Amino acid sequence: MAGEWTWDIDPLARKVFLALPDAAQEALYALMVEITGDDPRGIRQMAAAIDPGGHMERLPFGGGAGIVTILIVVRGKHVQIVQIIWAGP
Repeated sequence: MAGEWTWDIDPLARKVFLALPDAAQEALYALMVEITGDDPRGIRQMAAAIDPGGHMERLPFGGGAGIVTILIVVRGKHVQIVQIIWAGP
């Protein structure tokens, strides 16, 4: 549908994603659904206020065991995962 936010994972980050434990993959997926859905933390709005062309944001996921770096492209209504760091089990 037009106007809805989309997301994907950069090919290099996808390799890390596929190596994550199932629980970590599920946690990251839930975070992205949150950001592209109702966005209760206002992440997209913060990105739009800082840089309407694209803004990098680092967010914890998986109970703080992981950090994901995302690129938020406000004009295109797209969020791309560009880096994943996982320190959990």
